[in-house]
This record gives sequence, structure tokens and C-alpha cells, in this order.
Amino acid sequence: MRTSNSIKNVIVSVILGLVVIVANFVMQRYFVQTLGVQLLGLNSLFTNIISMLSVAELGFGSAVIFHLYKPLHENDMSSVSSLMRFYKLSYRSIAAIIAVAAIILAPFIPGIAGNPSVSVNIYVIYGLFVINCILSYLMSYKRSLLYADQKNYIINIIHLSAIVIFNIVKVIALISTKSFYLFATISIVMTLAENILINRIVNKKYTLTASPKPIDKTIKKDIFKQIGGLFFHKIGAFVVMGTDNIIISVALGLQTLGLYSNYQLIQVAIQSLFIQISNAVRASIGNLLVDIGGKKSFTTFLRLQFANQILSIISVSVFFVASRSLVRMWLGEKFVLDTWVVVALSLSLYITLVRSVFGNFKEAAGIFYEDRLAPVVESLVNIVASLALVYIIGLPGVFLGTAISSMILHCYSYPKFVFKGLFHKSYKEYAIHILINTALAFCAISTSFVISRAIVLSNPLLQLIYDGAVAIIVPLFIIWLVYHKSDEYIYFKKLFVKILRKLAKQHA
Repeated sequence: MRTSNSIKNVIVSVILGLVVIVANFVMQRYFVQTLGVQLLGLNSLFTNIISMLSVAELGFGSAVIFHLYKPLHENDMSSVSSLMRFYKLSYRSIAAIIAVAAIILAPFIPGIAGNPSVSVNIYVIYGLFVINCILSYLMSYKRSLLYADQKNYIINIIHLSAIVIFNIVKVIALISTKSFYLFATISIVMTLAENILINRIVNKKYTLTASPKPIDKTIKKDIFKQIGGLFFHKIGAFVVMGTDNIIISVALGLQTLGLYSNYQLIQVAIQSLFIQISNAVRASIGNLLVDIGGKKSFTTFLRLQFANQILSIISVSVFFVASRSLVRMWLGEKFVLDTWVVVALSLSLYITLVRSVFGNFKEAAGIFYEDRLAPVVESLVNIVASLALVYIIGLPGVFLGTAISSMILHCYSYPKFVFKGLFHKSYKEYAIHILINTALAFCAISTSFVISRAIVLSNPLLQLIYDGAVAIIVPLFIIWLVYHKSDEYIYFKKLFVKILRKLAKQHA
């Protein structure tokens, strides 16, 4: 059942995720054509600022979802109702904190944006972004129940379908009105519609007590302890992943930020698929750890890490090799960034992707408080490195700083709290595991790049198809050479054959 839920969640997530990627690319092209690169940069900047304000969430969602695993597993709806009431009240407080923080930050917005000469009132646009964020916290708490119950596919179908539908509406609005105000307002309508629908589904699917008793003091104490650790993780995640746009805006301007945001969209498209897959299996990992514990789940970890490594290599290979031809065909030559910028982006992307399975097991096991200081150090290193390097080598320096700081989790948190703490494995085993995977990734991606540059085609579409094919086929061949006799490869081969046979019987 656990494997079945994971597979269902992954399939739905990937299929809908690919549709959303296409919709986002189409929408961004029309945004650039109608509103220009500067407003695209402003849109990216405000998205990052909202991420900064969302640090106020403190990790309540992750902590509550962790505590929902057991009562859902035991069908204890009384405890579930108590947790959901606590979650609802907490998110109301968070929404109020975000509103106050947004008002305090408002006078500094023009300076952060570099005092741009744009055709819109940036305070109004900023206000619309903030309203959208506040509404999401007031209405989205019930979706955590579906996440904890391994029903991610329901959320994904609604969320990703909403993105496609409302992106179509946004494109129509951009073409007909060229209004950034209307564009931002449509996002608010989407947030309202999506959350109303999800809340109705949850209300029908789960029988929650109308007036639940307060949560047990021990659970409440444990939640706040985890939140104490998660707060640092939220700060670290924002600083490492969310300050790049702010640094670029302040140091290099909205024009450069607008150019980068196109590559960022490609990265976000890749990361969103990983996030969907990650969310799809996280609840199953939590369920697994409840059943058999951490030490016995190491085999599952190796299998998931193997699959994640393959997807990471292929994804980064496609980004590194094919992003140039994609941007050239999608937006035009003037939007193509320097190769060294793409190298730095690719390095940062790889480090982000390969750590997702480690993060899943750490989060599913409720390891939040123990490594709370790691993200603080990570944040400080990121800010110092990115600010120093951006003024030394320019745009690539921002992403190199991010990559350098991200290594802290790989060198400290994951070996200590996951590999050794959860699985009872040695640091030496961890180091060998990471070094082999990194060497394989470097070999596969660099080989793909060299082969792709051997042939230059005059037709942009054919060049993109060629680059994409090389970026996928070459790494797969190298991975097969190295791993085709491994236990993990054999496991997934048998699983794939089993799924194909099952599908064949259903359609026979």
C-alpha cells in the first residue's frame, strides 16, 4: 500500500508538473513581450521578498505533519482534530505577523529594487503580493492532512491544474491589457479558488471533531521544540535559496535580475518536479519509520538515493547542456547568459537536488532541533560568500556563494544526523557514497557538454532537440555502465517490469 501510494503520487505529480512547466514558459514569454525585462525582474524580486516574509511560518507545517503520521496510521481522528485546530490557530497568528512585517518593510522596497524607473506603482504591486501570501496562510492549513495521509496527488491535481488554467487567464490579460496590476490580482483569485476547493475535499473526506480538545501538553511541547529547530532551518533555506534575487537586484540591477529570472524559471521547473516527487514519497517514509525504525530503512534510503542521483544527473545535464539553445529559441539571443554563469548555476542546482532524499529522511524522522545551528552557519557563509564574489566575478559569484554554503549540510548535518544518527553508518561510508556519486555526475555532465558542442546546427529547434537528446542519453549510458549490476539498479528494473506487466494486464 505504501509503495502503491508513492507510485501514484509520483506519476500524477510528474505528468501534471510537465504540463505546468509548459504553461509557465508560455506565460513568461508573454510577460517579457508585454511588460519587459525590468518588470520581470521586479516580479522575481517580490517573489523572493514574500519568501523572506514566509520565514514567519517557522516550520509549523512540517512539525504538525510529522505528528499527524501516527494518529492517521491508528485512525485516531480525535487527536487529528486537535492537531488541525492547533494548526489553524497557529497559521492565523502567522498571517498577522507577516502582515505587520510587510508593513514595516514597505518603506525600504524602492531601495531594495534599486529605485527603478518602471511604469507601475511598486507599492501597489508589493501590496498585492503580500495579500496573496496572507490569504494562503489563512486558508491552506487543511492540505497538511492530505500530505500526511499520502494523498498528495489530490493537492497536486488541484494546484497544478489551477496553475495551468490561471496562466492561460494571465496570458489573455497580458495580451489584452498589458497590466501588471491585473496580472498580480489574478494570482490572488487563484489562491482563493484553489484553497476553497481543497478545503471542501478535506471536509468531505475526513470527519473532524467540531470542538476538539486542546492537544496534549507533551505533543505541544515537542512541536514547539521542533519549531525551535525548524525556525533556523527556515531562515537558512530562505537565505541560501531566496536571497540571490535580492543580492542581484541591489548589486547588479533589475535588468540583470530579469535576464537571470528566465534561467531561474528553468531551474524552478526542474526543482518543482523534484519537490513534487519528494512530497509524494515523504509521507511514505514517515510511515515506514513508524513501522520499522531508522536502521532497517537504510535499504529503502539507498534505493531512493539511487533514483534521486539518476534524476539529478539527467536534470543538471539537461540544464547545463540545453539551456542555451532553449533560451535562444524561447526568447532570443539577447537573453542568453554567459557560459560561466550557467556553470555556477548548474553546480548550485546539482547540490540542491542531490540532497533531497537526505532531507526527506531527516524531516520524516523529525530531526529538526538537533541540527538547528547548521542552517545558521550556512546562512552566514552564503551571505558573505555571495556578496564578496558578486563584486569580484559578477553574476556567477552569487551562485557560487550559494553552492559553497550548501556544502555545509553535506559535510555536517547529513553524515551526523542521517547517515550515522538514523542509519548507524560510519562517516567513512558516507564520504565514499558522496564522492562516488559526485565523480559520476561530473563525468556524465561534462561528457554530455563536450559531445553537444561538437555539432552546431543552424535550426534552433533542431539544436535544442540534439542538445536535449545528448544531455539525456549520454548520462544514462554512463550510469548503466557503472551501476547495471548494483542491487538498486536490479530492484528498479524488476519494479519497472512489474509495473509494465500490470499495465499490460489491465489493457489486455
